[in-house]
Amino acid sequence: MSKILEAPLSLKADVWTHFGFKAKEGNQGIDKTNAICKHCQASIRYTGNTTNLRSHLQRHHADKLASPQPKKTRDPTQTTLDNTTSKLPSNSVRAQKITESVVHYICKGLCPYSVVENTGFRFMINTIDPRYVIPTRSYMTDKAVPRIYDKVKDDVKSALSSAPRVALTCDGWTSRATEAFVTITCHYVDEEWELMSHMLQTRAMHESHTGSNIAELLKAALEEWDLEEAKVIPGEEDNHVEDKDDIPASPPPKKKKDLCCLADLLGSTYSAGPAVRHRTTQAQAEEEMSRYKEAPPLWWKEHQNEYPLMSRLAKVAFSLRQAIL
Repeated sequence: MSKILEAPLSLKADVWTHFGFKAKEGNQGIDKTNAICKHCQASIRYTGNTTNLRSHLQRHHADKLASPQPKKTRDPTQTTLDNTTSKLPSNSVRAQKITESVVHYICKGLCPYSVVENTGFRFMINTIDPRYVIPTRSYMTDKAVPRIYDKVKDDVKSALSSAPRVALTCDGWTSRATEAFVTITCHYVDEEWELMSHMLQTRAMHESHTGSNIAELLKAALEEWDLEEAKVIPGEEDNHVEDKDDIPASPPPKKKKDLCCLADLLGSTYSAGPAVRHRTTQAQAEEEMSRYKEAPPLWWKEHQNEYPLMSRLAKVAFSLRQAIL
């Protein structure tokens, strides 16, 4: 029986503690065509990877594979990764920051959770910081992403609670797999007069896209996001409602063709000074609109104390305009 030679140190997989090679004829180096099992002397075809070798151990020497094996002897002067780095604890500030970045990458890029198992992705993370231990797919699914979602949801709820008025848009659409969904988006002007938009939710819609069903979906969304119906203003409708007659609403009152939207918003509460009381509400509103309709949000921010009523109406107008863009 020929002697089994130890595998070269360049072969670092743990299976090489169970396999070796035979010498070529005439002792002219190592014959790497076949790996030789140290336990049963079986000759296993070696093609550059250890899949066949590991399969042999699992089928015939499972007990040997499960038991700890001594590490291969290395040159003590050789510098290895283990000598220079240690793994980051999962609760360290650095590890938590990287995990948060990975979650941000998954969410913003709409990536599948399996990306953390991708070879290229793992290589990139290891290059950035070899001390970081990449979380498992199940950890991302069950803990990391839901935790970030809850935090973002609380932030959006807080912002919506401080907004005086919120415009909602509802869009029904169908996926390539012919599954129906409804997406609800909100628009508002925050305290700094910045136009803000958030996609609140996308839900599967298994029922018919009738007005009553969509109304129930919107009502559930308002409850979930702690939105009071009184502060919600209607945004743009989509064309996906199957039966518009099913919407339980009375027809809007007829108004003049050129009625100003500002006059409609102000209604009977709109009034002017004594010098202009002889003019109609519509004329007063049109004059105000001509003066202020082109003013940007920054102007209203600087003059909101001077025009408190008009500034509140401007926020409504900006929210509606954002909703229909």
